[in-house]
Amino acid sequence: MRIRRRLAALGLAAAGLVAGLLPVGYAVAADTATVFYKPPGGWTTTNIHYSIGGGPWTNVPGAAMDEAPCAGWARKTIDLGSAASLKAAFNNGSGAWDNNGTHDYVIGAGRTTIADGVMTADAADTCEGEPEPDPSPTPTPDPAYAPATILGGDPRKDAIYFAMTARFFDGDPANNRGGSQHTKSGNATNDDPMFRGDFKDLADKLDYIKGLGFSALWITPVVLNRSDYDYHGYHGRDFYRIGPRLESDGVSYQQVIDRAHAMGIKIYQDVVYNHSSRWGAKGLYTPTVYGVRDSDWSWYYDEKVTGKDYNPLEENAQGKSCNGDLWSTTEPAGNTCRDWGKPTGGTSPQGYKLYNCQWPSPTSAMFPATSYHQCWIGNWEGRTPAAAGCTRTWPT
Repeated sequence: MRIRRRLAALGLAAAGLVAGLLPVGYAVAADTATVFYKPPGGWTTTNIHYSIGGGPWTNVPGAAMDEAPCAGWARKTIDLGSAASLKAAFNNGSGAWDNNGTHDYVIGAGRTTIADGVMTADAADTCEGEPEPDPSPTPTPDPAYAPATILGGDPRKDAIYFAMTARFFDGDPANNRGGSQHTKSGNATNDDPMFRGDFKDLADKLDYIKGLGFSALWITPVVLNRSDYDYHGYHGRDFYRIGPRLESDGVSYQQVIDRAHAMGIKIYQDVVYNHSSRWGAKGLYTPTVYGVRDSDWSWYYDEKVTGKDYNPLEENAQGKSCNGDLWSTTEPAGNTCRDWGKPTGGTSPQGYKLYNCQWPSPTSAMFPATSYHQCWIGNWEGRTPAAAGCTRTWPT
């Protein structure tokens, strides 16, 4: 069942349209449909949601009817291609719909007026004396992202759809990122970058989710993450910043929420505050020195750049983001990591010598015990003896 019909069944279809006049001088091509719609009182924007010749419907809420006719009318010209007609419903972008009593309007080529539920085909120019429309009107904001009222209600009554944003649908390929494991993982061969989905994918698929009957959308954490494989969102590094791999021009975190709310869909935001990425949490504690930067590792480790911070959108040829960390060839002052710089006896897959404290680890004393566990917790009920250094001292 399409969204427009579901909304009509809930009593959200518009009614009581007021008749009016057409502007002068609008020539209509034979392969186009020019639709004049008289919106009900209180509508500040008008959209046309349509299907041409039985084809797919536009994404909800459809196209803005922003071509300026005379006062009181909304207008949109639609190219029919080889089709003879289109089906349409109208809405204000905030939940009010007119879908012709769930039957939709069937609109043919030429000029059509719709007012007070009455559709007139091949309508004449009857707006004598009205001023000609501005040929270059000021663009109006996309009504799909207009701020909407916060939704309330009992969450136990919601049907909730879960989406892992970065893997759900690729709405904007421009922000795709493979990460340093892109080739090794086989993702490069399959053209499947680790970080692929984004907020645009959610915005583009809200009508699909609504059409399935869901009233709420649960999405994975949106904070800036940091790891080689952090598509899931649970490796938070900066809990005060939205991950830039999720946002696109015109589709921010707030805008996808506004669009969902305008469609009557709640957003349940998943976030985990009791652990961070292995690089710590910005504002709480971020280790800045990890290990030896010798001749083998100089290509891999970044040297500190003043004012430079981790940015996952800036990847080098190896798929690694500049992180602004400081790696050193000598033990830094104030180091707390045990056995810093001592060879472990192992080597990397490339054959490079490995050193203690080469990467962040909770068991290395690299993180302060007042904020971080000093050990790995292997299972839900896991406990590690204090003798192993797994203690936490809470500040008083």
